[in-house]
Amino acid sequence: MNTRDKILESALHLFDEKGYHQTSIQEISEGAGVSKGGFFHYFPSKNDILFALQESFCIDSHLNNIEKVALNDDLSPAEKLHKLIDYEVYTHVKNRPNVVIFYHGLKNLSEDKIKIIKEKRDRYEEIFRKVIRQGIERGDFKDDFDINIVSKALFGMCNWTYMWLDPEGPMTPGQISDTFSKLFIDGLHKKREA
Repeated sequence: MNTRDKILESALHLFDEKGYHQTSIQEISEGAGVSKGGFFHYFPSKNDILFALQESFCIDSHLNNIEKVALNDDLSPAEKLHKLIDYEVYTHVKNRPNVVIFYHGLKNLSEDKIKIIKEKRDRYEEIFRKVIRQGIERGDFKDDFDINIVSKALFGMCNWTYMWLDPEGPMTPGQISDTFSKLFIDGLHKKREA
């Protein structure tokens, strides 16, 4: 792990454990095994490290992953949506500290950085709306609902799993996402005429 990644890892752990405001640059530096000067070589401020955590984990890599699913012409819209829901649940459980920082840390960023994250988040959500629109256009999904409300309901359903899903619990993340997919996709599907 390079020095920058060590600093990010230390900050991630401390922000999750203590909170953003209660964590000092000194503690982050000590956790990473670097001097404060070493910290400032990579990050001009604590706000910059929070932004780096937000941008690298929460948006960039995930945008690429879900875009690949949405562009896969071998999958039906329902299959794409199932894969996207599975990805959302798995990501929220596997990367809980990052998810906590994403949801609770955004308000601590400067306005210009919040704008960047929100623009990427909007692109992320648009991919889900695009898949739902594909299902409507193919005649697979109903068309009597507001796509924005439906996509927000989907995110609300998936995004809160980090709060209650125990990876060691009676149901696996895969079983949870299968349940979500069945509930959500069955609700979107058009009933076929007999």
